[in-house]
Amino acid sequence: MAPPAPAAPNDFRGVYPQPVFNPDRGARALRNAPWTLAPIASPFGWHDTNGAAGAEYTITRGNNVYASEDVNADNLPGFSPNSATLDFDYPLNLANAPSTYQSAAITNLFLLEQPHARCVLPIRLR
Repeated sequence: MAPPAPAAPNDFRGVYPQPVFNPDRGARALRNAPWTLAPIASPFGWHDTNGAAGAEYTITRGNNVYASEDVNADNLPGFSPNSATLDFDYPLNLANAPSTYQSAAITNLFLLEQPHARCVLPIRLR
């Protein structure tokens, strides 16, 4: 029997999906319900960790990755983008200081690492 679909479809908008990885390699894109690319590994979606209906997290934390900033370099999770609807869509203007697009960078990190790792990933934007 197939597991139930996640309660809310995640949208990761404006991310650099694989194999793009960074701005000089291609354009940002929308990724809707990206966990469906590996349904066995994440049958309930990335934000659901117990298999019961509903996400346990509304931040960039899930069943494999906890992506957050670490601006004070203490190796502890700091700010993580939060979306009650699980739609992660943040502006990115590379002409501005990195602190102005922190949510976009962390969301991209979450999208890239989620299928591959079980880890806490602090990102340092200066």
